[in-house]
Amino acid sequence: MNLNKLIILIFISVLLFNGCAIYYPQTTDIPLIKEKKELRVDGGISLFPAINGTVSYGLTDKIAVQLSGNLMPGAAYYSKPLFQYLINGAVGLYKYNPTNNWTKELYVGIGTGYSTDYDYDHYHSGTLLGDYQIYYVQGNIGRRGIKHKFFEYAFGLKLGLINSHLSVQDVYTHIGQRVEQKYNELGAFIEPAISIKLGGERLMFNIKPSYCYMKKIISTNDHYSDQVRGYSDYNYEYPYFPFGIGFSLNYRFSK
Repeated sequence: MNLNKLIILIFISVLLFNGCAIYYPQTTDIPLIKEKKELRVDGGISLFPAINGTVSYGLTDKIAVQLSGNLMPGAAYYSKPLFQYLINGAVGLYKYNPTNNWTKELYVGIGTGYSTDYDYDHYHSGTLLGDYQIYYVQGNIGRRGIKHKFFEYAFGLKLGLINSHLSVQDVYTHIGQRVEQKYNELGAFIEPAISIKLGGERLMFNIKPSYCYMKKIISTNDHYSDQVRGYSDYNYEYPYFPFGIGFSLNYRFSK
């Protein structure tokens, strides 16, 4: 499969499944901070659809800080609008090599989010909603100024934990009762990401494909029992979506 077909396949998959996840891979900018007081602002959209943004700043000649987040304000084709957000804050170390224009970064961050997913289980129907927190470490490496001055590429790898407090509401049992199920879970995830920037000296167009794999570690659930249908336990899988891609504009301020 060539690159163009792969991009089209990912694009169609995201359109088909948008809104069907509590968590999906983030499209946070990989800033490649070069020097103290360098500020990079990145803002755009992902195909879920969501609005996302990142602000990165070189606090000293070794330390950088980053604030990022995304917002899904709603989807008109649902009877109730979807609403999702995630806000992250991180601090890290960076090192720029002027000889070959490579930058290495290592961030430690935390985030908090809230999400809804309607008609999550098609047999019982119901609304899945709740909040979650993430704790992560992300390493980045990338190069600035390839062939000409205004091209950058970078690779990032995020490892983290997600602590979720979710519930499925308005679930119908075999006798028509509406019940609520609660899910308190701790999971681990890994997210590789790529950033490709093209453009001018300060303003660049940023393409950010990413992927997420998640594994449940601990689960404390409060299930209902539907004995007539044979549902002694609710067949629950954490609703994350593995693919993500963002498109944004990136502006670089320097001292």
